[in-house]
Amino acid sequence: MPEFTINEFKRILQQSSVISFSVFDTAVCRRVRSPADRFYFLRHGRLEPQALSELELEMRLCVRNPEIFEAYRLALKDGKRAVFIEDTRLSPRDVQTILRGCGYDVEQGSIYVSSDIGLTKKSGKLFESVSREAGCPPQRMAHIGWNHYSDHVVPESIGIKTLLNKRIQEMAPYFRPACEGRGSGLSAKGRLAESIIGSMMSLHAFRCSADTFWRKLGYECAGPMLASFTCWLMRMLKKDGIECAYFLSRDGQLLKMTYDALRECEEGLPPARYLYSSRRAWNLPAIKKLGDDELLFLCSGRGGVPAGMYLSRIGLDPAAFEPSIRRAGFRSPAETVCGPRGREKLLRLFKEDAVAEAVLALAADQRRLLRSYLAREGVFSHGRIGLVDVGWNCTSQYSLEAVLSDERARPEAYGYYFGTFPTVLRLLENGMRCRGFICDAGQPEDMLRLATTFEELFEFILSGDHGAVTGYIEERGIAKPVLDRLEHSPSQLRAVMEVRQGVMGFIKDCMSFGPGITDILDCEPCVGMAYIERLIMRPTWREASIIGEMEHSEDVGKGKKRKLASLPPLKAMLCDPHVMLNILNEAFWVPGLKKRLPLVIDVYERALPEVRACVRKLYRSIARPNET
Repeated sequence: MPEFTINEFKRILQQSSVISFSVFDTAVCRRVRSPADRFYFLRHGRLEPQALSELELEMRLCVRNPEIFEAYRLALKDGKRAVFIEDTRLSPRDVQTILRGCGYDVEQGSIYVSSDIGLTKKSGKLFESVSREAGCPPQRMAHIGWNHYSDHVVPESIGIKTLLNKRIQEMAPYFRPACEGRGSGLSAKGRLAESIIGSMMSLHAFRCSADTFWRKLGYECAGPMLASFTCWLMRMLKKDGIECAYFLSRDGQLLKMTYDALRECEEGLPPARYLYSSRRAWNLPAIKKLGDDELLFLCSGRGGVPAGMYLSRIGLDPAAFEPSIRRAGFRSPAETVCGPRGREKLLRLFKEDAVAEAVLALAADQRRLLRSYLAREGVFSHGRIGLVDVGWNCTSQYSLEAVLSDERARPEAYGYYFGTFPTVLRLLENGMRCRGFICDAGQPEDMLRLATTFEELFEFILSGDHGAVTGYIEERGIAKPVLDRLEHSPSQLRAVMEVRQGVMGFIKDCMSFGPGITDILDCEPCVGMAYIERLIMRPTWREASIIGEMEHSEDVGKGKKRKLASLPPLKAMLCDPHVMLNILNEAFWVPGLKKRLPLVIDVYERALPEVRACVRKLYRSIARPNET
């Protein structure tokens, strides 16, 4: 069974006078995964306020197949007659409209359809009719199509040379249910969105096979996720009567780009603005006393950095507080904070009178500057605002509301986040208004598990192109954000920007469906999350290797970074079981790490009880060398 390639087409071109092409799934491709899925548009889609005719539907869904288009042009250039043949209810004029809309400059006389002639490809009669009308014996004809029986077995039986063109949807690696295990529970809109996204993945994999790894990741994994989130966000903003949506830096930068683009497909949406913010820059101004929550923020971080850095990161000079640092139990500002004892010393440090007074004075000054900055950005001119960010614990919204609590004309703030963890339940009980997209206060649990398995990947995808906001300063009476240096290396920043290009490419393709695509994509989160869920939980070795080498900044300390799923030297792993166990316990991305070195991981996991027993015995022998 000869398959279509350009070289194979050139060979049979020389032996043929008439070249016929099937229309659907050959000359043009529908942007749904199965032909039957297009009728969901007529029943459930809202591509136009009025109902779509079948022709209008096909015009919206069809794009040209680049390889077949190239073959069509080669046939015309070689002086051959090119015709189109199809079993369809559409008229020749309708098919001509579709083909011309996809770039084929074809006359109506070169289109043969079953609805017009009353004959079908499947019976073979339509091929015979074309042969007679063209005055060309079947032996001098060639046909390109995708259906094994109608486009290969039947025409070959009457002497026509054939090349079988696989449907693009079957050629790409994404030809499978996007929501495996959930398909039966999807709504009609969810099934339609799944079909559209699946077909877009396939078409992109076919058209853009030379894309870089990061652009593919942006289009195929991050694109559906962020398009779905943005469509959900648009509905929520309308529902809650939000007057202005504020996207918080830095995770909100790409989110604002997707919102601004898709906003063109909908009416009645609020304008969007970008606020320079960070957990550090907003939590500090919210401090009005040093209670448990405030101390928790000041002492937050993974540890392993000098005690003085906990002061310098909020803008205090450690050298000025050296006596307080020593009284708290540290030998010097350079002593590393380690373990529970280190945390106790850190708490004592911030309770020192000199340090506490300096923190409260700094917080008051930053509170004044933050209010001035927010006023300049129009926050106080709205009655109800939306805050958009990646979310998780919603500390930025909590801090903002604390800063604005004694303002008379403060707006109502509603938070819209990619996901929120169970920690927000306490904030919700206290009246804070916030919602999560993939998981809301930790529900559903499978999406919470996905987010917590590799939340650093979401933050990497949403990385901004500027450094973190460390606070605010006043220049000529105007409050402005202070930006830290960008922590990404040049190569990692390029990767982030390529991911962004892929995401915006996906958004652009979504917009080509026209009005109403946002309503379709606003369905179950699992549809948009399916491809990134596969990446996180079941990565390929190549994905794990490339992504695993990216660096992530720790909570505390400038320049303190770790790779997302990096392997230690082989010699170290073999010599000391602790190395592998520690890496497993501390890895940002455990499935990626396991994929990179499955054999070693499997050995360690299976031997874990024995390894622990061995280590305990070793420690006992070290502690009591005279005992045997």
